[in-house]
Amino acid sequence: LLQDFHIIMEIADAMFLGGKVVQTIVDTQQELQEVRYGQFKVPWPCWNRDILWLAVVRMVEGKAVTLGRSVEHDDMPLDATHVRANIISSGYVCRPVRGDPSRSHITYLVQIDPKGSVPAFV
Repeated sequence: LLQDFHIIMEIADAMFLGGKVVQTIVDTQQELQEVRYGQFKVPWPCWNRDILWLAVVRMVEGKAVTLGRSVEHDDMPLDATHVRANIISSGYVCRPVRGDPSRSHITYLVQIDPKGSVPAFV
């Protein structure tokens, strides 16, 4: 569960276009710290966004809890085809569905500055 970044993003965020783990900082049975990169679709007429963030994932009482915030990384300079958004804070809680451990319930919160120009009608 701690290492299913792409699967969780594809399920939790319909705007996720793809991404990668840029750097793994800590990887144990109970904690994972990674610098992650993702590209996200946004409504026309805006440019798609990309985000570079530090994700800290911990197992807490049988749940995967993820906290995140934007960071900079030398291996991921700005991309001219995307606007780099800024995660102020984000979090996921992923827990098994009671009675059906093959399924998960995901709660996702994010406070983000989309940067760039965003028309009022979007």
